Amino acid sequence: MQEAAKRAVKHFLFRRGMRKYRIRGGALSGLWFQFDLHQDTQAWRGIYEQPLQRWLSTYVKPGDTCLDIGGADGYFALLMAKLSGPQGQVHSFEPSEKIKYIQQNFALNQGMPLAPLTRYGSYVGAEENPQMKIVSIDSLVDSGKITTVNVVKIDVDGGEMDVLLGMARTLERFHPHLFVETHSHKLQEQVAEVTKQYGYSMRLEMPAAHELRPGLDFNAFYLSEK
Repeated sequence: MQEAAKRAVKHFLFRRGMRKYRIRGGALSGLWFQFDLHQDTQAWRGIYEQPLQRWLSTYVKPGDTCLDIGGADGYFALLMAKLSGPQGQVHSFEPSEKIKYIQQNFALNQGMPLAPLTRYGSYVGAEENPQMKIVSIDSLVDSGKITTVNVVKIDVDGGEMDVLLGMARTLERFHPHLFVETHSHKLQEQVAEVTKQYGYSMRLEMPAAHELRPGLDFNAFYLSEK
């Protein structure tokens, strides 16, 4: 009943389609972004994935190089750019059509002191495969396209282990702060095992009730602590 009432309010207040709005709360408060508020208002209100917002605000420092693996529309790439500032770097990976929104949302904030953005319309996996539009983080680091890594966020809806396997040398060399969203108990156990091998101290944090995804038996945030 409560969800039906929320949908009715959104239907009455907001038109369909993507439009620019100033974010009302959270770590991105005051910046501009495109939303379809007819569908969802969490990111606009600043209550979207609050554990990740808090974690990035704690660990991203000015000048850091950040990887947003599973960039979607660029919400967290924009937060990384805000926190790392003009001396930092943000590399965002998004293979879907949503990648167009990443650049558009950055452009809405032109003139703000943001880190420069590099976009990749590729999947991130265990090994580089240009024919399949797959890159690995190790291959990008080895080639010099990425020269250092300080903070990594991974949310690729089930392929998180492939991402980690493809950045083994990067984890060993730079030991970046690491955030992994997991979507099954088995995946959670696998991520726990591989991060332990690389000396990470991780903690588990569950999403808020309003963010639970229907149809998933498990959804959790796995965050490094240093």
